[in-house]
Formats: sequence, C-alpha cells, structure tokens
Amino acid sequence: MKANYTDNPGADYSREKRTKLMPTLKGFLTGNQIVVWCPFCGVFHIHGWPVNSSMEKNHRVAHCFPKYIDHQEILSPLDETGYYIKPFTKRELKKMGVDWTELP
Repeated sequence: MKANYTDNPGADYSREKRTKLMPTLKGFLTGNQIVVWCPFCGVFHIHGWPVNSSMEKNHRVAHCFPKYIDHQEILSPLDETGYYIKPFTKRELKKMGVDWTELP
C-alpha cells in the first residue's frame, strides 16, 4: 500500500497550493551540475545546471526513493511537487566557512 500526503481526501492540494508547498533547497554549483541535500532521503541529489546561468531558483523533479516503514511504502511529498533549487551565494558560502574558490 502506498501512502503519501495526498491521501487526505479533505485536504486542498490544488496546483496553486502544491506550488506554495514546494520547498527551496540550496545547492553547491559544480560545473554544469548542482548538488543539493534532500531532507526526505537524507542523501545528496545531483541535478543539471546550465553554466553561467542566473542565480535564481529553478524547479526540479525530485529524485527521491520510497521509504519502507512496517512494510508500508512511504513516498516523498517532494515526488508530487518537486522542489526549487537555488545556488548558495558566495556570501553564504563564506559565512558557512566554505572556501568557494576551492569548489570544483
């Protein structure tokens, strides 16, 4: 049996509402890819990112795998909506103590 957040029949999960529910994940740019930490899977996901593109957020489809709890398949809520990705700025990286000049 699959369970996800749309199983609540009384809930408002219209396209507009789902768009508002989409999180923005921050990522590290590395060439033409961006690496983000997934809060559902607990692993990094890698997405394509055009070189020299803007630092604005972009929508991506989730790469999440289901989890199994007591033999029940739990799907990521990110599967339904995807998420936005936005690169860390140089200022944010510096504040975190990351030497952005050393990133590939």
